Amino acid sequence: MKFRTLTFLLLSLVLSACDSDPSRQDDAQAAIDLVADQDASNDTPSDTADDSQNDTIDDAITAPPSSHGAGGLTCSSQGTAAVDGVSYRYCLTTVEGVELKIIEPTISEGPQQLALYFHGDGAGPYQSDFALKKHAPFTSTHNILHVAALAPNRCTWWLEPEYTVCDANTPIPDDAIDREGRNAVAVAAVIEALRAGWDLLDEPVLLGGSSGGSIFLTASFLPKYGDSVRGLYALSCGGAKPWTGSLDWEVTSAQLDSTKLSFTYGDKDFVEPEVEQGLAFYQGLGFATDVRVVPETVAEGSSHCGNVGGSYSYDQLGRIPEMWAEQLGN
Repeated sequence: MKFRTLTFLLLSLVLSACDSDPSRQDDAQAAIDLVADQDASNDTPSDTADDSQNDTIDDAITAPPSSHGAGGLTCSSQGTAAVDGVSYRYCLTTVEGVELKIIEPTISEGPQQLALYFHGDGAGPYQSDFALKKHAPFTSTHNILHVAALAPNRCTWWLEPEYTVCDANTPIPDDAIDREGRNAVAVAAVIEALRAGWDLLDEPVLLGGSSGGSIFLTASFLPKYGDSVRGLYALSCGGAKPWTGSLDWEVTSAQLDSTKLSFTYGDKDFVEPEVEQGLAFYQGLGFATDVRVVPETVAEGSSHCGNVGGSYSYDQLGRIPEMWAEQLGN
């Protein structure tokens, strides 16, 4: 359209300039004005559409890969975790036998990051919402969907779903350990359900654990799903090498670039030997790791998760969002 208009205008200008009749010059000028008006009305919407299409293409190119989910999940009930005068509302729901407490970010723009927290044995900080109170102030202001997950047996993440003895004084039989990774399979289904309900970044997924939750992540979940769920692991007072002795997938440079493990534990913690075995295993494969060992002034093997005779050498729950922030560069 623009080329035809320009040609017509040039022809009209030449003809009117060569014609000495004023009336014909006026007719030529009127024709020029008419075509200009038509050109403006025809081209403006097209130009706007082109610009809009280009903007959409640019957004698609620059936007990080995400799930494009929507609608959330249906809540069976809702609760509130309050800390420092701020209340964080959570949705209580269940997916594949895993009860979830979900807190959406108060500040959100674009795809959200997914954070999953796995409690230690007994699930005390989950049941009391203490873990939510420690994590929500960070996640809610950093566009992170925070999900605290209760083990299928409602007690321990590293034991079989059917094993429900939550008594620290009862010896755990070896066949009660979830060596087949059934809890890991359930968590993978949880992640897919969350990705369908919210627009979540593909990676990195933030995964945090305390004690038995950290053991579950390093001994079961990462070995089974680390190739498809690439994440930043914040591991407090726990960790182990894979129960199967190896990963179920082949390590590539891309996976190493997008996965990092951060460990925090006390040097007198009774889980220290298992944590160091897990640390050596993953470092041997080339995974990026960060380690903070907290000095403790008690007998060897007599502390756990910072608890040194009733006082605490560090805040094991608070360390989880700190490790996430360090890994993300926040």
